[in-house]
Amino acid sequence: LRRAGAVLLLGALLATLAVPIVFGGRAALDEALAFPLRDWLALLTCAFASSLARSVKLQWLVRQLGVLPGFRHTLGITLATDCAFMATPVGIGGDAASVYYLRGTGIRASGAAAVTAADQALDLVFFALALPVAGAFEFGTRLPHEWGLVALGGGAAMLVLAAAETREAALRLMT
Repeated sequence: LRRAGAVLLLGALLATLAVPIVFGGRAALDEALAFPLRDWLALLTCAFASSLARSVKLQWLVRQLGVLPGFRHTLGITLATDCAFMATPVGIGGDAASVYYLRGTGIRASGAAAVTAADQALDLVFFALALPVAGAFEFGTRLPHEWGLVALGGGAAMLVLAAAETREAALRLMT
């Protein structure tokens, strides 16, 4: 079974590279190869920082259930889940992979599903707050005043909630 899994993984990676090239992606590949190395490093650094931040968030969610996985394990779950989101149509495999790998940490199926749902909800809240702020930076004074107020009010509310939860978690750890 391990050999079959390795062969399937290798086939999936090769298909991931071959299919776009076969269907007219050669120009995009040429552009990617012409992209400066410094910019590639900046993109990879951002992707790595994003994976670390998602791992911290996932570890925080899992610890709410009393499970204490190592950070490397949580990072592995995050990377596997991200790959499943990208490799399946409409990202349908991401949630299933998340539940599957969280079950491997000792969480029951209902807990794993709850952590996965909370992870998605936190992502939704983050983007609901971050997009108006990004719009404010992009559009400046052309952005409707109400959007700026919503972004600032929502951001302040999230900071207050995060501070309160962090305080509660710290108090629980100390007792």
